[in-house]
Amino acid sequence: MGDEISLDFLNEVLFEYQFKRVDFVTEPGEFSVRGGIVDVFSFSHDEPYRIEFFGDEVDSIRTFDVETQLSTDKVKKITIIPNVENKFTEEIRESFLKYISANTVVFAKNPALIYDRIDSFFEKAEESFAKLSQEIKHAAPKELFVDSTLLKEQLKDYLFVEIGASTPLSHQNTGETVTERSRSGIIQFNTKPQPSFNKKFDLLIENLNDNRDAGYSNYIFCSTEQRPSVFTTFLMKWMRRCTTKPSFFRCSRVLWTKI
Repeated sequence: MGDEISLDFLNEVLFEYQFKRVDFVTEPGEFSVRGGIVDVFSFSHDEPYRIEFFGDEVDSIRTFDVETQLSTDKVKKITIIPNVENKFTEEIRESFLKYISANTVVFAKNPALIYDRIDSFFEKAEESFAKLSQEIKHAAPKELFVDSTLLKEQLKDYLFVEIGASTPLSHQNTGETVTERSRSGIIQFNTKPQPSFNKKFDLLIENLNDNRDAGYSNYIFCSTEQRPSVFTTFLMKWMRRCTTKPSFFRCSRVLWTKI
């Protein structure tokens, strides 16, 4: 009471709350406007309110009897609550993916962990939902939240780059070969961390030979132009102490590249 509020604004808010404008208020969810008097029946109160305005200032607030339409008690402030039950049943929730461009490229690091985490939260939501009172209608978790199955289905509409997964989740347990995945537009990078040799060239040569035996080509990348010469110097000193030339020099090629 005493606050300033526009009658037009109040009218718009009540319509937004899906209140019905009538001549005389008789049940929750209804309101009426007569000059500077607004009657509104909130879902949070047993009796409707009568709000009297002096211009844009709230002059008085009273409750009134529905049958006699006579005012009963004065109140200083009120809370107008819409039909929350209808709000949940009529509300349509959309995934945030629906609001981004179809040309968006989605990157996900360790998607398996992401999906497991989402499913964990979804299970907690289901547990909480099971403990809620059955007297009040509540929206089910599947109407409010997403699980990994739904998220995977939604991500099919976008170019999806998985980082950190040994096998793309969308092609796990499908029996597809690498060639078949390539034909379907899947580019799979088989990577692993670079071992630490700590300037022990025998370990480095052993690793390069293992790569060669596995059918890989060895490429050594350097950050500066001076690095290749430094590396070569150390390698040549090590080779002078060897009785035989390392086999990777004969069967593999080393590429020096500035990055």
